[in-house]
Amino acid sequence: MAHPVSGAIATVAGGLGLVAAHPSGYLPAGLGWVLGGGAAAFFLVCGLGGVRGEGARWLLRWPLPCLVVALGLGWAAPHIGRVWLVLGVMVTLAAAVVAETTRPPRPAA
Repeated sequence: MAHPVSGAIATVAGGLGLVAAHPSGYLPAGLGWVLGGGAAAFFLVCGLGGVRGEGARWLLRWPLPCLVVALGLGWAAPHIGRVWLVLGVMVTLAAAVVAETTRPPRPAA
């Protein structure tokens, strides 16, 4: 059985491929939703996976805000253009990595 994170990453990669294959400046709504929705699925899977070990408050650190931004990018894709969509998703992914790597370690139990 495939891991849910792999599926979300594959959806993001597919969305990037669809955006790259669409040469015009603005995208149809469906293409933006593939990329933004794939990123949102990634944040959802990571967020739900971390709740058990980190607690529900951890969701507010980066998974939930990043999920909301990814959904917003998917919704706005037809209006912002492909370059801004891809840049927005990449910045959101980078912000999630920075937020997780700068998190103070949990005290040992």
